Amino acid sequence: MEIHLLLKNIGLEKKQSEAYLALLKLGRTSITELAHYTKLKRPTVYLAIDALEMKGLVSIIKIGKR
Repeated sequence: MEIHLLLKNIGLEKKQSEAYLALLKLGRTSITELAHYTKLKRPTVYLAIDALEMKGLVSIIKIGKR
């Protein structure tokens, strides 16, 4: 079974699953780097990350002003 389908079955939307899989591959990264890697727009990445955080799948760490 394809990983995107599995993530959809647990309630993730397509862009959320793309961001989640990219985070698994990249590890700790910035929104800008994540947007570049996934080819999603930064506002879309912010929304996806917020949704993933609400589901308890990621944690947001602020370093400095970012």
